[in-house]
Amino acid sequence: MILDELLWKVNDNTNIKLFSSETYEEIARDDGKDSLFDFYNYCEVTDIFVDEDGWLCIEIDAEEEER
Repeated sequence: MILDELLWKVNDNTNIKLFSSETYEEIARDDGKDSLFDFYNYCEVTDIFVDEDGWLCIEIDAEEEER
């Protein structure tokens, strides 16, 4: 699944953090899905979880978009 497909299923007010699947570092954060960088939309989602603060954390393969 690509990130854009997942975001269509998420409430607009959801707090989201994006992580790189290669480095496991946070690469983007937003308190509403419509403000995330568009160039991540076609990245493959590799994991989804909720952190201890209630943020929806999405791990993506961002390396292809950076090349």
